[in-house]
Amino acid sequence: MKMHRRFVSKLLIYSLLTLYLTLDVLVLEGPLYHSLKHWGVTEQQQVANDRARGVVARVFQRPIYRSQVEWKVDELLWNSGQKRDDLSENVLKNYRKIAVDALVDAEILREKVKLHKSEHPVPVQELDAAMQRFVSRFSNEEEMLAVMKAQGIESVKEMKLRVEAMLQQESYLEERLTSSLEVTEEEILEWLAAHKEHYYLAERRKVRHIFLAALGHSEHEALAELKKMRAQLLTGETSWKELAGRSEDERSKWTEGDLGWMSAERLAQLDAEFAAQVFELPLRAPQIIPSEIGWHLLEVLESEPQQPRTLEDSKVEVQAAIRAERRPEIIRVYRQNLRRRHQRYVKIDWESLGWK
Repeated sequence: MKMHRRFVSKLLIYSLLTLYLTLDVLVLEGPLYHSLKHWGVTEQQQVANDRARGVVARVFQRPIYRSQVEWKVDELLWNSGQKRDDLSENVLKNYRKIAVDALVDAEILREKVKLHKSEHPVPVQELDAAMQRFVSRFSNEEEMLAVMKAQGIESVKEMKLRVEAMLQQESYLEERLTSSLEVTEEEILEWLAAHKEHYYLAERRKVRHIFLAALGHSEHEALAELKKMRAQLLTGETSWKELAGRSEDERSKWTEGDLGWMSAERLAQLDAEFAAQVFELPLRAPQIIPSEIGWHLLEVLESEPQQPRTLEDSKVEVQAAIRAERRPEIIRVYRQNLRRRHQRYVKIDWESLGWK
């Protein structure tokens, strides 16, 4: 009975091993598959064969082509607003190094994500939008297919799978980096203190007005009418509620001319000269002020000085700012560690890229 159990155990182990080897060679194209594929080929022969085919690197034996590197260089230049013709060959060589490293890191990450593919499904709308962005970079389908073929991509279907894999990588990274991107209240307060000269609540003024448009009035006519209204307000002969109905600002005429709280920055975007005048007025003293579109009988009801932003009114915005600052470095370190752990699966022909 004991020998029978040992026999069954060994048979089970051998069966599992056989299944693994079969899957590796015939389905997964794993390490054994690639070892057999290159059996008897020396390293020098492999390099020569790869150069003849335009292969400049291999990650887990999967090729990275020179055309992929050049495409990545163009992408980097496009994102930074530069053109090849404006750069020296030495600068382009540095860009190729950056591009190769990025492509290698992407392949390593792709291998990691394959193990967790089911955990990161890509919504159809997101995939379609990403494909549309890719297609829009070409003037016609022939140009797109030629670029794809140069990168070893045989069909639009395969390109779509690669784009999906890229989106899954982004999702995978986001999940892995979540804990590193958490921001505490103490960090928010520190950030606010460090950026206080640029991060504050601007001075605000609560104002109301009666408006006469330049389109329907001459300057003489408009000023005469507004001066009469101002005199009536100052003597108490009438009220803002009564006069506001004569305003030509349809948005505020039914709320006693109330324009709410305004900052100098907001007003300056509309009319810089008008904004400067509004923020020089004393409180509760109606004045007539011209603007680019007409004339205003305007009164400042309340004023709040510039002040530091509090934790409550800044929390969401500052968290996003801190995460944006941290993210590139966190991703860089994560990819660096991935690269270090999988370096033995990476082969780069730096000489063919101009690096000794």
